[in-house]
Amino acid sequence: MEGLSQLKDAEIPDLKSFSLTRPSDGTDIEELLSESDGIGVPSLESYSMEKLETISELVSSHDKLLSFHVSETKSAHETSLDETGQTEIERALAFDPNFLIHGVWAETEDLRALSEEDVSLVMCPRSNSLLSTGVPPIREALDEGVELWLGTDNVSVCSPIMFHELSFAWTMLRLYG
Repeated sequence: MEGLSQLKDAEIPDLKSFSLTRPSDGTDIEELLSESDGIGVPSLESYSMEKLETISELVSSHDKLLSFHVSETKSAHETSLDETGQTEIERALAFDPNFLIHGVWAETEDLRALSEEDVSLVMCPRSNSLLSTGVPPIREALDEGVELWLGTDNVSVCSPIMFHELSFAWTMLRLYG
């Protein structure tokens, strides 16, 4: 909650943002939702399936945002397939998110599902490059009709200068198709 208060108190001209929180053990999810714009789940492995269902239901009942970080690393993508028979994107879509974050290792079927279910994908190519997680499939996502947003992943990784994100994404699109 302290970080949320600091973000609200920060006065950054022309920066439009929303704040998503992450429940920790013992945290009252309803209290978090009363102070934030929603919940950002850092990984499908962060919570039990029951906890994720509870989070999804509470977020929906409070008309807040729900997002998941998915398919950021090759190992997370492969582990999800090996252990569940589903991609992280397939699993996250079951919780009716507003948007997903990363999708670096998204498969064509994942991108089609995002498009069909009208779930946006926030790509963070600069962060993915800095963290060496891979190259997001920008061209393929656009070709499949996915609504793409650009993000920094986390302001502690990349400063929130969207012109830098846009320039980097454009460079990636030109280099990798």
